[in-house]
Amino acid sequence: MRRILVYLGVMGVALVSAATALAAPPTVTRTVTVDSVISFPLTDAGACSGQFTAVVKDVIHITDFGNGVLMLTDHTSGTATLVSDANGMTYTGRFSDVVRLQSVPAGAAFSFGENTHFRATAPDGSSLQINLVIHTTSTPSGTITVTFDKPVCRA
Repeated sequence: MRRILVYLGVMGVALVSAATALAAPPTVTRTVTVDSVISFPLTDAGACSGQFTAVVKDVIHITDFGNGVLMLTDHTSGTATLVSDANGMTYTGRFSDVVRLQSVPAGAAFSFGENTHFRATAPDGSSLQINLVIHTTSTPSGTITVTFDKPVCRA
């Protein structure tokens, strides 16, 4: 949940940039790069539950095609650690996350997707992998027609 709030905050900054872009002629592109540290507990993740911390570079790319048509891509990557609740070991590895938001004029449909990947190894050589796929599609009436959130933990 905390990770979603972090991304909503980042997307809020991106959308403020997009609002500025809306005042310009159509087909305006903005790119924002942010270096940060994110940390939150992973709960209900079975063997992958624990405290997750990542040092990342976040690149947000926004294209405004005019008339309310907007595409946002947010790519985050870096190094990460997970201190496991299951065995107390610290796993270190690479983290990447891609968020995509496509929106058409107000009152029309939108699509949101996210893919997250974390693969790490502990000092004893054991490893774990976390994959997460999220997708939501909405119709012009606001009805959510497709939504799924599929986390997978391999330990």
